[in-house]
Amino acid sequence: DLARRAKPASAEKESARQEQDAERAARREAARAAEQLAHRRNEIETAIQQLEARLRGLEMELAVASTAQDVGRVTRLGVEHSRVRAELDAQLALWEELV
Repeated sequence: DLARRAKPASAEKESARQEQDAERAARREAARAAEQLAHRRNEIETAIQQLEARLRGLEMELAVASTAQDVGRVTRLGVEHSRVRAELDAQLALWEELV
């Protein structure tokens, strides 16, 4: 009789332990995913800052080239500005998805 009562209690303890182990594993996985997300967000924010700085530089160069009426340079800088702007827009879209 005692042996029969001990088995269910032991099974309940094992089930509770397995449940706790699963909860701990789920918390670890969630923490790891949150850390990866934060890292990716930081990477994107750094890229955005660099692209914004590059755009500001290109705009200054464009102003100088325009004042000098250097059509070839204005054209090259305009193409580069468009490329950098498109990359910035893409990074901003990625960032918005992660926030």
